[in-house]
Amino acid sequence: MDLALGRATPRRWQKLVIAVSAPSLGMSAAAISFGFTWARYFHAGGADPSAVPDIPLEQLAPGRRAWFRFTKNVVVGEYYGTGPGGRICTSMATFQPERLEEVRPLPPGVGIKDVNLPLTPILDSPETRQLRSALNGREPLPFITSWSQTLVVIGSVSRLSQEIDVAITPTGQQEPFPLSAFVRPHRQDDPLGWRSFFASVDTDAPAWEPWEHPPELIILNGARATSQWLHECRAPVVLSVLDRSAPGAEWAAQTLLQNRAHSGFDTLGPTDVSWSPPPGCELLAFGRDE
Repeated sequence: MDLALGRATPRRWQKLVIAVSAPSLGMSAAAISFGFTWARYFHAGGADPSAVPDIPLEQLAPGRRAWFRFTKNVVVGEYYGTGPGGRICTSMATFQPERLEEVRPLPPGVGIKDVNLPLTPILDSPETRQLRSALNGREPLPFITSWSQTLVVIGSVSRLSQEIDVAITPTGQQEPFPLSAFVRPHRQDDPLGWRSFFASVDTDAPAWEPWEHPPELIILNGARATSQWLHECRAPVVLSVLDRSAPGAEWAAQTLLQNRAHSGFDTLGPTDVSWSPPPGCELLAFGRDE
């Protein structure tokens, strides 16, 4: 389904809503999240609009918080300017200028705690070795330090976090690695990077509200997430995953049908979204052409 989503939008549809009804949620949201981030990394045709490019240090004003990658450390903190010998002074530590690899301003609405994180234990860890295998031998550091706001999943954060701890082997030839290595949800105490955002269904405001670019895909995991958040979603693709036996499933289905009726969307079939539901699942899709 991940590649199907990439083909269907945003090039073809201005807005696409897909609802999948299944006998149980299982690990649907986690699996789709992995599929999307995997396809986004290996098959994306264009640049990630939410990526934050590095900037020259000269463009960073003293007093501003920023993300720094040095030869052996990742630092998040306030920039104080340069000292004797051009040493880079931050609220966390002072570094030699030749050790600076990149600087990024922190994206709006994204919280990261101040930290000075050594890179060597991370790069030498079994998890990074597994990730290198998953990346088909590519250097893992650019991946684990990259930022992407293209995917948001709304539902039970604790459940989603448990689901992405499951280890898989997508091609059957790689060393098993957890879904979390690719999905990489944003965490305030993890300064390395992220590929997705997990938001609680009970959150007060949309995670993407202050972002410069909206997410490309929002997954609504469950009936409550669909009923409460469908009308708020500002992504070209919204995917609702429903458990038919769960309380509120019928109300969520009505919410979807009302959204289709009031938005002037066309009803779509499996061929329109290049995906056929597996046995036991039902598909409702509607979209608006460009």
